[in-house]
Amino acid sequence: ESEVVERAVSQLLGSHGQNLEQFKQTSEELARDEKQLEGKIRKKRQELERCKKRLGSLASVRPAFMDEYEQLEQELERYYEQYVWRFRNLDYLEFEVDVLNKEQQERMEEN
Repeated sequence: ESEVVERAVSQLLGSHGQNLEQFKQTSEELARDEKQLEGKIRKKRQELERCKKRLGSLASVRPAFMDEYEQLEQELERYYEQYVWRFRNLDYLEFEVDVLNKEQQERMEEN
C-alpha cells in the first residue's frame, strides 16, 4: 500500500513538474512577446513624434506661390465687383428701355 501511495505521489510530482515547466516556458514566451511589443510601441511613438514635428514644420511654411495667389484673388474680387455693378446697371437700363417702349407703344395706339 505504501508503494501505491509513493507511486501516486511521484506521478503527481512528475505531472506537476511538467506543468511547472510549461508555465515557465509560457511565462518566458510572454516576457519575450512583451519586450517585442514594448519595442514596437517605442518605435511607433518615435515615428509619431517625428511625424508631428514634420507636420508642424510644414504647417508653418508658406508656399512660394501664395503671394501671387493672394494678388490674383484680390484682382478677381475687383473684376467681380465691376461685373456685378455693370450687370445691375444693364438690367436697370433694359428695364427703363422697356418702360419707354411701352409708353411709346401706348402713344402710337392712341394716335
